[in-house]
Amino acid sequence: MLVRMLIGLSLLVSQLALADNLRSALAQVDSYWKQGRAPVAVFDLDETLVNSHFRKLLAYRDAVEVLAPRFPKEAKAAAALTVYDFTEVANGYDITEIFKRIGVTNAAFIKEVDALMLPIYLSDKYMDFDSELPCATAFIRELQLRGVFVYFVSSRYKETQLEGTERSLLRMGMVRKGDSFEVILRPKGMSSIDFKTQTFQRIARQDVALAFENEPENLNAMG
Repeated sequence: MLVRMLIGLSLLVSQLALADNLRSALAQVDSYWKQGRAPVAVFDLDETLVNSHFRKLLAYRDAVEVLAPRFPKEAKAAAALTVYDFTEVANGYDITEIFKRIGVTNAAFIKEVDALMLPIYLSDKYMDFDSELPCATAFIRELQLRGVFVYFVSSRYKETQLEGTERSLLRMGMVRKGDSFEVILRPKGMSSIDFKTQTFQRIARQDVALAFENEPENLNAMG
């Protein structure tokens, strides 16, 4: 039976249940081997294994700087935005709610900031600022030691972020040369949900033991 977890490891860390959850996941892996099945695991990246909020903040700052001559009041207020504002809203990608926290409500400004920010966020520009979420690297390393093939499936853009993603995973120690893993990123022009659905359908032909995702829609796509 596939174990699916709708949660980033950072959220698990804040709970006393962390050890039990991860022990259960490892027990699932062991049970697959005992049945003669070769387990694989599927992980989302951003806000599941990787904290990308600082990259997001830097992308917003770049966008705000471009718009500052036309929206000086809003740009000045937006300077108060911090990485913590992304963690204090239900959806860390909801720019309207994020900017509302710092008193910015101009819909025209917010729309333009969002349009300018996204290509920067989905580029290689600030990827070296990504960091692992607590326990993420240790958990991935344990799976590697147990012979699990790990798929990193992310809606990051393949064309602009594949090299940076692989570089970051190596830098964080989450993967090492010679490990059993594959990074699968979304092609430009494809919706996130279609990408996740089609990718998981392909991976599901194998013995998927674990799936970690932080967005309910994407987790449901895993079946």
